[in-house]
Amino acid sequence: MQSVRNVEYHQQNTPKYCGPATAMMILRSIGGQAVQQDDLHTILDQNVDVWSTTPDGLALGLNTLAPLPLRNTFSVVSSSSAEEGSTTIVQVVQSPNAPPPAALVFGSGHWVVVTDVNLAPPGDGTDGAALLGFYINSPSVTPPDAPSDHQAADQCGSDAAHGRLEADQYVSYAGWTSDFFTGYADSKRQVFVTVCSSARTQVALRPPTVPPVPILLGRSNGLIDPDTAATQAVGAVASHGIDTRGPLSAALSGVVPGVPLLVRRIDVLDWHYYLVPLLRNGVAVGVARIDAVHGVFMGASAVKPGDIDDLSISGSDEALLLRDGSVAPELVWRPCRETRSPFEPFQQIVGLGGSVQYRRLGEDFRPTPL
Repeated sequence: MQSVRNVEYHQQNTPKYCGPATAMMILRSIGGQAVQQDDLHTILDQNVDVWSTTPDGLALGLNTLAPLPLRNTFSVVSSSSAEEGSTTIVQVVQSPNAPPPAALVFGSGHWVVVTDVNLAPPGDGTDGAALLGFYINSPSVTPPDAPSDHQAADQCGSDAAHGRLEADQYVSYAGWTSDFFTGYADSKRQVFVTVCSSARTQVALRPPTVPPVPILLGRSNGLIDPDTAATQAVGAVASHGIDTRGPLSAALSGVVPGVPLLVRRIDVLDWHYYLVPLLRNGVAVGVARIDAVHGVFMGASAVKPGDIDDLSISGSDEALLLRDGSVAPELVWRPCRETRSPFEPFQQIVGLGGSVQYRRLGEDFRPTPL
């Protein structure tokens, strides 16, 4: 599956291969060497504790395997704020023929490729364009396993089981700075890391009109109702223009909202969001994410029929669990090795005596922190 910047989407072959998968996507978009992920892991791995792929390792691998004109043009950029780091990404993406940049998200837990940027043009009397959001390819590891031999025509990005929800995923600036590009603490300061080429196009940006969702602040003022979330979702798709331009426009044109699903973050206190199915002719063709406290639009993705149905908790399943004495299941999510997309939550089931069980795609599992 390709974005408007011609970046093929590829899954990662193991839970630790987000770096090799990211490198693979970038290299193939610029005509670099077609190296498979096991070999890429060998090249990128610098044997640093905790890290599977360090920023320096990713930059070194890209500089080694890029076409000759682009070798030694990639470097690590450590910014002191999400705004500064996001500006760097915009400057790279807007530079003609520049390779797509990689960004470190979920603290230091995951690599993604930024495939495009969504800018609102300057208005009368304004100082610059507004950064509305980014499109990203986020490598996933979901059953069935990714192909060991990745080719342009492989199944990656073809459906939910092969990372479709992570391919050309749209992340609003509020979602980007709140739960993706959050930075991590190195020995001296909080840093926001990208690996990108030296190509830059200066772009005047005005401050965002919607501030990041305050996930670390008190959020106990209640949840918006599902109807409000549905209305907000369709309005945001239109106001961000992702139904008329960009890689999701064909999927999201002319959509209406379905019944929202409430999801609770289990790694952040008092944070819920809605997943709002986006329907055309009664069939889900996309999904939007709305913060359930403030009603802020967090992002959207395209889906195929059945992808959203797989997320729902059926009445028969719930009744069966309740007969066993369990508390009614709820949809929850946290970034983990098993699911790195907020569009792919899982079920939490509390049994007798307070035991907690997690279930995804019909199988029990234990979410492993990144």
